[in-house]
Amino acid sequence: MGIRPNGDVTPCPYLPVFAGTLRSASLADLWTSSELFTDIRRRTSLGGRCGECEMNGHCGGCRARAYGMTGDLMAEDPLCTHTPGTFAGSPLLAVAGAGASPRGTPSRRSSMDAESPTTIAWDDAAAARMKKIPAFVRGMVVRAVEDSCRKNGLDRVTVEELERIRARMPTPKIFG
Repeated sequence: MGIRPNGDVTPCPYLPVFAGTLRSASLADLWTSSELFTDIRRRTSLGGRCGECEMNGHCGGCRARAYGMTGDLMAEDPLCTHTPGTFAGSPLLAVAGAGASPRGTPSRRSSMDAESPTTIAWDDAAAARMKKIPAFVRGMVVRAVEDSCRKNGLDRVTVEELERIRARMPTPKIFG
């Protein structure tokens, strides 16, 4: 989300649409009650490929690109190259909403997230590796990794387990 110097709140700094202003409402109220944020969280209302995508609960596409190229905030992300259904059945998409920081400390959860099961401990090296993942997707990746570990009966995330999970991913390893 973006907060402009005058207090206007946007879902993204690149979107010229507003949820309200901090001059007349709290950030928590805007996040939970504004029609704009409520609509964006309703992922089943996304249009085109984003609405059909198996990852829309985690990703949802770029709302700024959708708005900028179509004028419709809820349209499909026109620059996304993913084909819906490609990752169906992937172990990393079977996320039940685990929430913890890579250090094992419970993270603050948004109203978009489900209840958090018990967190899993992280080795220092695995936590350091997780910090290299961009912040805007890190929470989703942490939850997916922890869910994978739970599913496999593990109580600790290690670098070796991260490697095993990555090897099972159906995507090319284009980022090294």
